Amino acid sequence: MPSDGRFPRSLSRKPSFRFRPASDVATDTCRTKAHSEKHTQLAWIIRALEGDGQISRSQCLSMFISRLASRIDDLERQGWVFAAEKQGRDYVYRVERRPAPEQIALSL
Repeated sequence: MPSDGRFPRSLSRKPSFRFRPASDVATDTCRTKAHSEKHTQLAWIIRALEGDGQISRSQCLSMFISRLASRIDDLERQGWVFAAEKQGRDYVYRVERRPAPEQIALSL
């Protein structure tokens, strides 16, 4: 250390690379992860609907999908039509109408 109390020149220079704030990195990672999880959840729900013609909240909770109503809303935006009914403490969504294949392609 120089006698005048300053840092040596090599330690006082700015780094030649640019840091991204940790909050930006975390937000990007969370946004990407949420986006891929949403599509994985939708795929699982669509498979269940095509197999049984209905899906319940308890089925989804067993697969760690806690926001079935939000995923149903996403599917309704793609052209699906559902009838919802409460059975005891559970909600069951029955498929009334599936979207046309060309409508699915446009919504993705």
